[in-house]
Amino acid sequence: MDKRYICAWLISDLPLTQLAEELVTIGETLAKEALTINSRFFPYYEPFRMQLLHESNLIYQQWLPRQLKGIAQYCYLNLSRKIKIIQKPEPNEILGFSQISDRTVSYQQYAKQIFLCFKTLIESKQIKIPDDRQLIMVADKWLDSIRTGLADLEDQFAFVINSLFYNIDLMNQAQTQQAVFNAIENPGTLKQNLSVLRQSQWGQIK
Repeated sequence: MDKRYICAWLISDLPLTQLAEELVTIGETLAKEALTINSRFFPYYEPFRMQLLHESNLIYQQWLPRQLKGIAQYCYLNLSRKIKIIQKPEPNEILGFSQISDRTVSYQQYAKQIFLCFKTLIESKQIKIPDDRQLIMVADKWLDSIRTGLADLEDQFAFVINSLFYNIDLMNQAQTQQAVFNAIENPGTLKQNLSVLRQSQWGQIK
C-alpha cells in the first residue's frame, strides 16, 4: 500500500510468519461477515474502521474477540487518541451467543461518509458529549438520514451536520421536516432549504 501507518499493536504467541497468515484469514473472514467491507481494506488496515466495528457491536461483545484468532490483545488508537483494547476471552469464560449486528454492517457500508461527518463536527467543536459516544452518535444519525428517504449524498451530509451542529430533530419540526421532504423530491436541495430556514425563522424551530 502507498500509505504507511501504525494500524495496531498486537500481543500473540504465534510465530510472526504464522501471525501474518492468520491476519489475512481474519481480514477475509471479517469481510465476508460484513459484506459491505471492501476486502482490499480490512478493518485493521484502518483504525477508524476497527473502532466503528468495535464500538457499534457492543451488544455482542464477544463477537469481535472471537474473530481475532491467535491474538491475545489487539490495541488500536481511536479517534479521540485513546488506546482501545480488544481482549481475548479467558478459557473458562462463559461465552454466550454473539454475532455481527445489522447496524454494524450498515456502518461499515457508510464508513467514509460517517468519518467525514465526524471530522467536520469535531473541527467545528460542536460535539460536546463524552468521547466514547461521539462516533456512534454520528453513525446513528447517518442511518437516520437514509431512513427518512434521502438518497443524495449531499442531502444526507446536510441532514447529519445540521441535526448535530444545531442539536435539532429535523423530523420533529414542521418547517425542517418539510425541507427534508422537499429534498427527497428534489435531490441536492436540503442544504439550501435549511439555510433559508436558518436565515428566516431558525429561532422558531429550535
